[in-house]
Amino acid sequence: MLRNCALIVALLGLAARTYGAPAAVYSPDGQRAVWLVPGGKPKVLLTQVWHGRSDGTMPTMVGIYLGPPGDVGFLPGNGLVYLERGLDHVAYGTTPLSRLTADTTNQRRLPLVRNRIWRIDGSGESLWPLPDGMDPVDMSVAPDDGRLAVTDHQGLWIVDVRGRATLLVGGHVQGPLRWSANADAVAGFLDGKLHCVGMDGTEVPAWPVPLARRNGRQPVPDGETEIDAAMLKVHQALNWWVRGHHAMHRGEYRSARDAYRESVGGFKDIRKKYTAVGLSRGSCQGYVDAIRTRIINDEVLEEAVCVERLLVLGDLISEFNSVRDHGIPLNLGALLTWASDELEQRQEEGTA
Repeated sequence: MLRNCALIVALLGLAARTYGAPAAVYSPDGQRAVWLVPGGKPKVLLTQVWHGRSDGTMPTMVGIYLGPPGDVGFLPGNGLVYLERGLDHVAYGTTPLSRLTADTTNQRRLPLVRNRIWRIDGSGESLWPLPDGMDPVDMSVAPDDGRLAVTDHQGLWIVDVRGRATLLVGGHVQGPLRWSANADAVAGFLDGKLHCVGMDGTEVPAWPVPLARRNGRQPVPDGETEIDAAMLKVHQALNWWVRGHHAMHRGEYRSARDAYRESVGGFKDIRKKYTAVGLSRGSCQGYVDAIRTRIINDEVLEEAVCVERLLVLGDLISEFNSVRDHGIPLNLGALLTWASDELEQRQEEGTA
């Protein structure tokens, strides 16, 4: 058991200091800036959000959120909006699929929690209300009144401060999203091509994009010892989650629930110990709630297994489709035979 635990730790990586910070984000008036400082290596475990003047002075750390850096925007006044991207995991059974593609990192990844949008101001943080079922992927804040442009699996939405949403463009829309200067249009990528749409959903001409600013130094985080300790605790909670995930797919539901409960305990401990250094209490609570929902009963675990395996199976069929010139396997047996033969052939080619 200790060997398996050590293997999981090695797969997740060991706690490390921050790396790969994205460029600063500047407010529309050019007076304020936000720096997102990710922590963890090779897997980003948390992100510090820093807010200060655009020249890099007076930086203040306004929160730490679990997961990699998300999108950030500015509210009128001194507030911020932050899209928290949840930690994810490699779907069970997806590793062989990555060997069938040119990109060996092409693995189905699934989130532990839904992404969430936070309003951050002098009074603290609060969740931005969203319609039921919306899982935000990209976000941008309107420069005039704080409306949000948000993408999810259905398309591009406009969401007001009360969470009322209007679908602007349906389809596969991706970010980065950008509002026009007078907030009457949004730019994004529809099926990989840049599109600019007005508030009625019609296409409008593109507008000039301001050059990225380069002044303003990234703040130097303090309290790194506590942050490193928090990352180690996140690793431990994820280790238990991975053990529960594997037990669930083996049909060992009692062992899965035990491991998931240990993971819940880990995230609760993180919430208790590290909110004093800026870690978001709500961010930690999201993982506690999501894992508890999974272990309600065997039926919930069975459904999670079924959904995950069907997703991976769909990915395998898509790969068959691309290799066989849009062909469709006659049945699962034919798909399995093709995958086995393809793996064997590519392994031989790799050793030749």
